[in-house]
Amino acid sequence: MVEKEFGRSLTPIEYEISKAWLNDGISEELIKEAIKEAVFNHVVNLKYIDKILYEWKKNNIKTLKDVEDNR
Repeated sequence: MVEKEFGRSLTPIEYEISKAWLNDGISEELIKEAIKEAVFNHVVNLKYIDKILYEWKKNNIKTLKDVEDNR
């Protein structure tokens, strides 16, 4: 999905970053929501998505409902 939104293949480093999200226990639905938010804000950048996910994790946001409740 990240590659589709970026319109290109991920670099090896970008691939490792996105793989780390799953290894950290971040759900695919939350990753997709972070990607949507980045695209909505016209910032198709993996570091931006990583920052969104970091902030959500820091604020104990684990589901789409949590995201909605914190907007």
